Amino acid sequence: MSSFHVYWPDAHEVERAELNALVQQYRLPVPYWSQSATAQHFKSAIFWTAIELDATHFVRANGGVPIDLRAYYSSASGIDARCSKHDDIYVVVFGLPFLRRLVKICHRLGPVLNRRPRDYTSAVHLETRRDPVLRRILFDELAVSNAEADKIMNAWPPAFTEFADIGLGEFTLFYDLVRLVWLHEWAHVICGHTGVALGDLGLTELGEAPKMRSAAVQGDVLGLPHNLVMQSLELHADWYAIRGCVHDILLGRDPAGTMAAQANDIVDRLLFLNVACTIFAVLWSMSDERFDLRPFLEYGHPPASLRYLRFRTFQRQKVAEKLRNAAFVNKHLDDLSMCLVQMLAYACDEFECLLGITPTRMGDTPAMLRLDAYENRVTVIGKAMWHLLDKWKFEPSRDPYLDPIPWPPKN
Repeated sequence: MSSFHVYWPDAHEVERAELNALVQQYRLPVPYWSQSATAQHFKSAIFWTAIELDATHFVRANGGVPIDLRAYYSSASGIDARCSKHDDIYVVVFGLPFLRRLVKICHRLGPVLNRRPRDYTSAVHLETRRDPVLRRILFDELAVSNAEADKIMNAWPPAFTEFADIGLGEFTLFYDLVRLVWLHEWAHVICGHTGVALGDLGLTELGEAPKMRSAAVQGDVLGLPHNLVMQSLELHADWYAIRGCVHDILLGRDPAGTMAAQANDIVDRLLFLNVACTIFAVLWSMSDERFDLRPFLEYGHPPASLRYLRFRTFQRQKVAEKLRNAAFVNKHLDDLSMCLVQMLAYACDEFECLLGITPTRMGDTPAMLRLDAYENRVTVIGKAMWHLLDKWKFEPSRDPYLDPIPWPPKN
């Protein structure tokens, strides 16, 4: 039977001993164990998603071998998010310092979220104050302590809260970001990226941090430009992650939405997910710039504008698949998203590259034509990788909804 197992921070002693033995055997980053209220948020954000993926029973497309994936939070420094393979076990790790950065980013954007546009008929953006602290956190130039993150999260509704008389807020953005990052990392395993990177490209692990990518094979690999190979894998994982996030929100399997009884507007709910996508896209792009991987590898992550454009495109597609009023939802979501991105750009100029990146209004501007050409180039590289991905990818062997799991989940 397949195993898709997350070791939660509050795991019981048997599970702790099991993971600690795995960590010692393969010299993995030290796990994060905690019974705190804030650790419960880390659990609540992805609890349902992890259960659903485990119940899907993934098997290798080539040979039918069940997946063996272990995931956990680590308190070690210098870790953002990474995937590795040890014998037949895949390990995905999410670093606590990186998690604290996400908490602080969401908190700094709280005032912008509180002033977000809500009027469908006349969506206008409001000027917001420049936030130099936000920029430093995005660039990882300002450490966020455990005490500071705890203070922020203690002001949120408790984890696993159900239908409190509140609206959406910064906790919603945090939950969306955490789920987006986890799904992105899990996609690297499920879609075969980790197998290709370790088995065919000669990497020791597949991580988001630029330093890890700069230690990878330089120049061309398998006759393809290395940086574009890495970018094609990133865009593929983005596709998997955003569709999973939208899918869960539209089905009501949404921990952040379940918390807020006042959250009854699907456009407003998806607007928060869009903000998470902007942060996700800008965050990794800024990391590449900080370590300046050029000219040896070029950038290991796609341009932020391309990632956000694709996030929005895939989101619109998923909405069209699931909602009868998809045209209404997508139109107004586009309008409100453009206004909110403008507000983000006022707060931090790193978001300016996303202005105007909306599928229905992008037009044939020179900038968009260049972006289209770049996307086509990366897409060609991705297609050239399919024969390798087919060797390593996993496919679902059952539909978890044939045996529905109760929702909301209980801790």
